[in-house]
Amino acid sequence: MKNFVKIAIAVAALVAPMQAQAENVEFNATVDNSCAIVVNNGGIMVQNGAATVLDSATGGGTPASITVSATSTAFGMSYAAPTAWDGTSTGTTAATYAVTADAYTPAVGDVDLEVNLEATATTGTFETGSYVATVVATCE
Repeated sequence: MKNFVKIAIAVAALVAPMQAQAENVEFNATVDNSCAIVVNNGGIMVQNGAATVLDSATGGGTPASITVSATSTAFGMSYAAPTAWDGTSTGTTAATYAVTADAYTPAVGDVDLEVNLEATATTGTFETGSYVATVVATCE
């Protein structure tokens, strides 16, 4: 009889409906206020017909391409023109510099922008050589 009771209890446990249990599982995240700039490609300046200007916006030139990635609309963009040619330049013609760029409309996510650089010889024309200049793009 004892075995019969044990077997009956075991069978009842197997046949009895299982009770389901549900629990909420929370996930949390914090998104920091941030802005990042990715340089997709640098620009290429070409000289004008008089060889007095090197410009990425002139026909044959190529603007630099950047992507700004922001997590809020609190950021703006600024650009600092170079004050001299980089040390890797072989050309030595002094110049003044002007930066132009697409207008940045603050947005959450990625925004692609083009940046142009114009260098104007301070005297005479650009002499033979390679010229390298750096524009500093800042997301602030």
